[in-house]
Amino acid sequence: RKRGHDFDEIEIDLSQPEPASKKQKRLEKKNKAKPVVQASVAAALEDGKRSPHGIWIGNLTFDTKRTDLREFFVKRTADAAVKINDADICRVNMPQTGKQNRGFAYVDFTTEAAMAAAIALSETPFNGRRVLIKSAQNFEGRAEKPTQGPGSDKNPATRILFVGNLPFETTQDNLQTRFTVPVKLKKGDDDAPSMAKIEPALVRMATFQDTGKCKGFAFIDYKTKEDAEFALKRIGTSIKMLGRKDIKVEFGQDRSNRHKKPRDENERPERPERPARGAADAAAAAAAAPGKKSKADRAARKNMPSGLALANAQRATAAIVPSTGKKITFDD
Repeated sequence: RKRGHDFDEIEIDLSQPEPASKKQKRLEKKNKAKPVVQASVAAALEDGKRSPHGIWIGNLTFDTKRTDLREFFVKRTADAAVKINDADICRVNMPQTGKQNRGFAYVDFTTEAAMAAAIALSETPFNGRRVLIKSAQNFEGRAEKPTQGPGSDKNPATRILFVGNLPFETTQDNLQTRFTVPVKLKKGDDDAPSMAKIEPALVRMATFQDTGKCKGFAFIDYKTKEDAEFALKRIGTSIKMLGRKDIKVEFGQDRSNRHKKPRDENERPERPERPARGAADAAAAAAAAPGKKSKADRAARKNMPSGLALANAQRATAAIVPSTGKKITFDD
């Protein structure tokens, strides 16, 4: 038997919203911890843009965290004319390498007054260091990036193009076809064609010795430097070939134009003067003559060309030389 129980009736109002789940409550609690951003700055952040009121802070210790930066600006401006609240900081970007930061960070504020108050804290001690603070739009003092690319000082224009990151299935015919570019001629002769083309004079593709397939790079030689410049301008520095993207194209080094740097006249070693033809013959005769050699003869022999000394050297006979020794026998 089931015992009878008296239950209170529960009234449910279907017009009320559904109660939030545990997951929704956690998300609401997490969103409440985030600072409130002004509507003007929030619109810029929604578009993926940074706040216009940003600063760069450097000379940080590698163990500094984002929360430490927030506390630093809030505490340092507590007694200042313009106070910075946690809600005024809308973004803290701290690049990291592994678990440590890289010694600098970018902080965005909601108002320009808060940004000016933060810049005024430059040279203030923070974690044992004097931090450097300036506007994020101020690039003064930044080192210029080295100029690279086609035609730069580090990569001067030549008549050779280097092609890298090629597929192993690449052939010389593919490269010959790909690096042949059309040229539109000016109107003039009626007999001249309206279109011409610049073709590579030579295609040098590195291949494996056992399979003969491409190693992944090649050199395209043109007749002139102007042809190579025009071809690179038409083709581009990053092309697609045989289904592979990001194939690198740039100027290669022309070894035919390389010259050794001339040394100073004082640094050049003195070369011994070669004897004249008649003196060389006299030296060879003196070297072949028997007897004691004089000092002049030894000097002439020393300065004798190697080919002449070898030609005048005494040759051994190929005949059998009879023995001149005595035969010794022993009796028992």
